[in-house]
Amino acid sequence: MKFSPLIYQAMLRLYPEDLQRDFGEDMADAFTEELLRAWRERGFLRKAVAMAGVWWCAASELVTIAIPAKLSNPALEARAMSVALHLVVMGGVLALAAVHDQMPAHIWHGLVELHLKP
Repeated sequence: MKFSPLIYQAMLRLYPEDLQRDFGEDMADAFTEELLRAWRERGFLRKAVAMAGVWWCAASELVTIAIPAKLSNPALEARAMSVALHLVVMGGVLALAAVHDQMPAHIWHGLVELHLKP
């Protein structure tokens, strides 16, 4: 219970700066109040379900609001495209390396020459 508000504060950093500035404190207060309300539930199972519901709401807002808003930033868009392109290229290289021994030499040398040590 002690660490949940701290984790949520860290999650708020993923929201756009203007949203953090204007509503961050209110969002943190509302999260803490909902968590305390859930903590007051009687019985372990009811308490666990209520707290999971609070975290589910926080996580869904993070995925549907914070991350898409952050990714709409053109500077981050370029970085995301760079990472995606890098993953595709490296995945292709690793896939070719995995089938290197099964490919006929003339096809392999026609595609790409990698200096891999078996």
